[in-house]
Amino acid sequence: MNLGDSAQKTSTLKKGDTLGKFFWGCADFRVSTLPVLDDDGHIFGAISLYELLGDMMLPHYVAQAAHVLGDESAMLHNIEPDVQEWCDKPIDEFISDKFYVVTPDSSLTKGLALMADKDSTCLFVVDGGVYQGIVTRITIVQRLLDKL
Repeated sequence: MNLGDSAQKTSTLKKGDTLGKFFWGCADFRVSTLPVLDDDGHIFGAISLYELLGDMMLPHYVAQAAHVLGDESAMLHNIEPDVQEWCDKPIDEFISDKFYVVTPDSSLTKGLALMADKDSTCLFVVDGGVYQGIVTRITIVQRLLDKL
């Protein structure tokens, strides 16, 4: 099985899109990362919920104190972002250059090794410079189960 078989189509983003579009894209396709394409349709960045949710919901001092926080820290239950304000923000300042690309012919072993080595949750599958989809550990398991 190659990674092209495991790629899941998703929506894509471009500079100027809003975080609302990003959030809906993640929710609709049940992924945590989406690619950002340039005007030629090539991936130049990515946005990840893992980094963004921390920025949205946790002051840095709270994240650094996570190991000492109890489950009943009542004051912390009220830390919620203004969702509409965040949804209206452009994605531009949150675009990361930390993403990894494979081809549709890349092997499952290569994909899993790359995700492990780079501590990445996903890989973007690109064929001839064109985005084909995303591969995650979940999409790989889904394709393996499809063989049953």
